[in-house]
Amino acid sequence: MLYSCAEHIGEALEECVEDGGLPPEMEKTDRDEACFFCGEKAAYAVEKREQ
Repeated sequence: MLYSCAEHIGEALEECVEDGGLPPEMEKTDRDEACFFCGEKAAYAVEKREQ
């Protein structure tokens, strides 16, 4: 699971995409997590889906 701020959600989605795989799940989060890219407070949780 990756956590991302609104500005870096595109990068988080790209990190979780696999060639030919299902699109990742994304949901808003209010957890106290940092963005994987910049360290700001995360607004989204992104998770890779298994086929």
